Amino acid sequence: MPLMHRRTALAAAAWLALAAHLPAHAARVGQPAPDFALPDTAGKTVRLADFRGRYVVLEWTNPGCPFVRKHYESGHMGATQMLARDQGVVWLAINSTETASSDYLEPARLADWLKQHQGTPSAVLMDPEGTTGRAYDAKVTPHMYIVDPQGQLMYAGGIDSIASARVADIERATPYIKTALADIAAKRPIGQPVTKPYGCTIKYKTPLSRPAAAFPQGGQRQSPAQVRRRRSGMACSAATRLECCNFYSCSRLLNKRRGPE
Repeated sequence: MPLMHRRTALAAAAWLALAAHLPAHAARVGQPAPDFALPDTAGKTVRLADFRGRYVVLEWTNPGCPFVRKHYESGHMGATQMLARDQGVVWLAINSTETASSDYLEPARLADWLKQHQGTPSAVLMDPEGTTGRAYDAKVTPHMYIVDPQGQLMYAGGIDSIASARVADIERATPYIKTALADIAAKRPIGQPVTKPYGCTIKYKTPLSRPAAAFPQGGQRQSPAQVRRRRSGMACSAATRLECCNFYSCSRLLNKRRGPE
């Protein structure tokens, strides 16, 4: 087979394998929220259907993302989770980071990180295959959703309005999730049911995924730090305000923008 035809065939095969992982119809506000059954960090299976009759917040998370760290290290995410739970709202944090990613944390380590940063979700769920994340069309961390008691998706978007990793911007931003919770408490429709999410691109598993450190350079196995440096040149995009990034590259770009402290 000619080289060009061989490459075309390989590319087509890779695309077909990837397409098999994609949902036929992603979740949309006003439509039924896709049900799921995922293990929590202790190994217990949690189903969305178990919470029918209650409001449920879904939060896509990844501690390696500076946008996630902004909301946790400031205490903002934990306070918002507590506000929701005080209203009787279930809060499920979901990690769809694939196991081959340098951002992946084992379940126990993920639970410890959230606890150390005042996280108070009802449960922390593991989705390393990315099936649930793709069903919801979750793109970034944090990407937020709210499901109503009848199982309908009633909110999809960002946690707030300012796409920044700076803690100082939290007070200036419109707090979309807190405002939605206030609407729910007042028994009125959510004023802004769809907003623009921002954050780090979710590191989904793909058919071509391999452990990060297994990519050779000069015939030698790379350390996680070397892998992050190799990826940094293509991971961030100023045009998207850092919406596609990993922790190393975003931190470097943020520091460059800020200048000396």
